[in-house]
Amino acid sequence: HDTLPISHIERTPLDLGQLLTELEPLLVAAVPKRGCCDFDQETEPLWIEGNEAQVTQIFLNLVQNAFDAVAGLEPEERRVVVRTRRSAHGDVELVVDDSGVGISAGLKEQVFEPFFTSKEEGLGMGLAISRTLVESYGGRVWVRKSRIGGASVRFSLPVPEDDDSMQAS
Repeated sequence: HDTLPISHIERTPLDLGQLLTELEPLLVAAVPKRGCCDFDQETEPLWIEGNEAQVTQIFLNLVQNAFDAVAGLEPEERRVVVRTRRSAHGDVELVVDDSGVGISAGLKEQVFEPFFTSKEEGLGMGLAISRTLVESYGGRVWVRKSRIGGASVRFSLPVPEDDDSMQAS
């Protein structure tokens, strides 16, 4: 059977901050087993145009990787920080920082390749899927050193053309 390309999946206006607020209780429930997770979100709506299930999948992939990165640390050393913000260029950004060992410079692109994993049980698909989805929205995803010691995985998405006219639903 034929499948629709990712770009043809229905997209609607979404407030990224509101979506993450709705997902926060799920993550907080997992925190006692995984480590400390903090949310630092913009108070203003951060509108994007996307598919809620896809954006949720991207977010959960990034947070799961961060939790995996800190799992081997002592509980008091485990930190995951999720931030949303408007970039200097006006795009909407989601940043997931962790206090794990980080990603070496030579692997910063390789981690987005299908089937690349540094985990014994990992399939190596989470970041590859996330990049495909983000790029299908005209955005980008990248890794750099985190302010809290480990990796900082970020994605940015363009703001819809009619951002000013969007209202919370």
